[in-house]
Amino acid sequence: MSNATSLRAESQSTSPTTDPAAAPAQELAPVDPCAILSANVPWFGALPQAAKEAILADCTESGETAAVYAECCADFASVAEYVESTEVAVPGVENVAPAVPTAADKAAASEAPAPDKRGQKKAALLLQRIDSTYRKALAGYRDQLLATGKLCHEYVALRLSLGHTRAAAVQSVEGKLSECGGESVNANRLIATYHVSVLLGTGIDLTRFPYRLMRECTELLERVASPSTKSEAWTIREGLETDAKALFARIAAAVPVPDFAAVGRDVKEVLATAALKASLKANEAAKAAGATEEQKAAAELAEETAKKARETAKKAADKAAETADKKTATKKTAGRKKAGQEHTAAPAPLPIGNPLSHILAAVKIAAPKDSAAMILDILRACKDIPGSLREVCASLAWSEPLAKAVIDGLADNRTDPDGAETALLTMVVYGSEYVGEGAETAAEPSRNGTVATAAA
Repeated sequence: MSNATSLRAESQSTSPTTDPAAAPAQELAPVDPCAILSANVPWFGALPQAAKEAILADCTESGETAAVYAECCADFASVAEYVESTEVAVPGVENVAPAVPTAADKAAASEAPAPDKRGQKKAALLLQRIDSTYRKALAGYRDQLLATGKLCHEYVALRLSLGHTRAAAVQSVEGKLSECGGESVNANRLIATYHVSVLLGTGIDLTRFPYRLMRECTELLERVASPSTKSEAWTIREGLETDAKALFARIAAAVPVPDFAAVGRDVKEVLATAALKASLKANEAAKAAGATEEQKAAAELAEETAKKARETAKKAADKAAETADKKTATKKTAGRKKAGQEHTAAPAPLPIGNPLSHILAAVKIAAPKDSAAMILDILRACKDIPGSLREVCASLAWSEPLAKAVIDGLADNRTDPDGAETALLTMVVYGSEYVGEGAETAAEPSRNGTVATAAA
């Protein structure tokens, strides 16, 4: 340690006092430097006796009073830091070995004036006191500003609960503070910095955390207003909880204390990383939503296609069943006729006053092609009247050209394929009843005396 010899101590050593009352006063109030150091220096009392004696010797050599010397020593965190700064040889404590001087260093040292060790020790003590005092000033500055921010938050909350606007409450605070500071004050920043200490500083030693660095972290928070309850709350920005707390803990533990500009860059980096993560998450959500819509549309299309397929299959099955039933009925009728189990008498002639008689008379005198067209119209008109198709077939004078024209017309029917099929089936059944399926060409007089011919 520098032998911090004060000017007052030096003047007392060179100029003895002439006051006769001074000597009795010193004798009446003896000072014990060891007791003063033990009471004011936390690490001094635990030292071995040899180490204490070395420090007391340096205290005596420095010329400072025991109280001043103890105040300087209290600024050192440990005896090792004391030895490193003052270069006092304390038994049991190793000092950092000085670098081996080179020839140039030795030559420069021989030419340089002899160092004033007492002055150097005094300068080291003074620098340590400057550091300690400034740290205390920063701590007090931080603590008082945080307390001010808390009070500002409470004031704004109270004004909001009274139905006042937040802008008016903030303006009142800033106006009041500018009167005593001589400069404009940002009340919102005071409040935000206070909440930084609460939301990010919980569980962290803030002894070495300057207020300026704490203020740089305010961008990590956001204010959430609740008009319905006339209140507001401060929270860590969404998605930043882990990263914000980790950054704050790193700043608090950093040695030496980082520069505020570097802290500002770190904060912006955390914000940029969070924004990128949020963007990627939003893109993934949009893609997932698009995929879901596509899947939904595909499912609806598949369901509609399946429904149409089921309807088509049902219609085809119903039609096939109906056709099969008609064919089965035809075969049964033909079989009973062939076995002699059933005999169908020739239909009675139509009455003269029946309109159908006159229609059929017109068909007889027409050409085969025209007769076929007329027959088709009659068949389509009578297809829903029970027994009418059979009456028409039994009342006509059939010939091969006429039968061929009717069959071709039925085959070309596109508007009513089911009706055409029914008409053709009726003609076949009628022919099988009168001629017989598989028999030789036979002739039987019809009602009007013509011959009905059936070809196999």
